[in-house]
Amino acid sequence: MLSRVADSLYWIGRRLERAEHAARLVEVNLMLMLDQDPASADHRWARLHDALGGEPLPDADGYACAHALAFDRKRDDSIYGCVAAAREQARQVREHITAEMYEQLNTLYFTVRRTDFDEVWDRQPQAFFRSMRHGAHLFHGITESTLNHGQGYYFLQAGRHLERIGATARLLQTYLCETEPSLRGDTGVQIACAGLLKSCDAFEAYQTTYPEQLTVERVAGFLTLNPDFPRSIRFAVNRLFDAVQTLARLTGSRRADSVVRPVGRIHARLQYGQTEDLHPDRLHAFLQRLLNDAEAVHAANHRAYISYPIEQEVYA
Repeated sequence: MLSRVADSLYWIGRRLERAEHAARLVEVNLMLMLDQDPASADHRWARLHDALGGEPLPDADGYACAHALAFDRKRDDSIYGCVAAAREQARQVREHITAEMYEQLNTLYFTVRRTDFDEVWDRQPQAFFRSMRHGAHLFHGITESTLNHGQGYYFLQAGRHLERIGATARLLQTYLCETEPSLRGDTGVQIACAGLLKSCDAFEAYQTTYPEQLTVERVAGFLTLNPDFPRSIRFAVNRLFDAVQTLARLTGSRRADSVVRPVGRIHARLQYGQTEDLHPDRLHAFLQRLLNDAEAVHAANHRAYISYPIEQEVYA
């Protein structure tokens, strides 16, 4: 597979995951606004923006944040920016994806492009963001069902799950960092933990697993070390590890080892991790190491499959 094709598929996976993540967080915060005073709501929007790690916003109120994160065409990290970039990359590698995948990307793109935000905001903004989420889910379901599970499929999956690792780690950092003001007092802990779980579509799954009181350690453990919940970091690392191992086998390149090794180290650390590692005093450092490791994996993937010198290809 050509490096430009691999790069495009990898970034389609990353950008659609980023768009779905942003849509989910905005939808959750819109619902939480109904039960909050304006000051609390503004603080929550500012925290959401920090969790997404995007460009600075001039205002932190709900309207400004939702508009910027959804429709700002100058922001690469907005939902529009992510979907538009994914669609353009899909157009460039059209022969390597299925017609159904391309049609779904087109549907997502024209939905967000033709939507009037003021009209959406005045009526039912949650419905719009939910449609963005469901559209991304549908794309991945179509991919699973129609795309040959070869190199292209696994590049797409590698991008998707690497993005999820970073997104979930940043979300945990923002909500559960020991210096977070909302973690002062039992009530603050309950509110922060519930908001975090809802932001990960994990509230019901957590209650099924731990019906007792919400605690920082248990919520952090569930979203970090649980091997069965799809949005936990460990689940995403397991899928990423499978993807890079399969790519190494399919490509037959020795360069692939430079990607498999760092992912394998993360995989082993999480597989044998303990909830003691997630104590509030150590949680920030633990998550920051994960974020640094994810960046290292991204760089290794780029060197191995995208930007390698031609002489390496000759002798690999």
